[in-house]
Amino acid sequence: MSVVSTGTPPTCLLTTLLPGTLQVVFLDTDLELHRFPKLFMPGSWPDYDRDVALFNYWANETRPETKNTPNCGSAVAFFNTTTRTKRLLKAWAEAMAYEGNARAPDDQVRP
Repeated sequence: MSVVSTGTPPTCLLTTLLPGTLQVVFLDTDLELHRFPKLFMPGSWPDYDRDVALFNYWANETRPETKNTPNCGSAVAFFNTTTRTKRLLKAWAEAMAYEGNARAPDDQVRP
């Protein structure tokens, strides 16, 4: 498994996945892992392996002024070595190249 530090653009994630056969886990630098993350291992998910898994810490937002604004935090993101994952990362990198996203955080890019 490869580890890429937070703030790295999707282009780096894609570049990391292309030559290898190892999955990539994208973690914020202030995270603490209290036990080994078994769900990153092949065969650990029920029914089938995942292409991408994202932990969205904004999902429980309840403040009235922001609860209807969709957000996705990049605290934990898992990328498998599948074609679908590589296509997703390519689309994310392309979206970040648009002028409207020049100042957007990498986890809040708009299409």
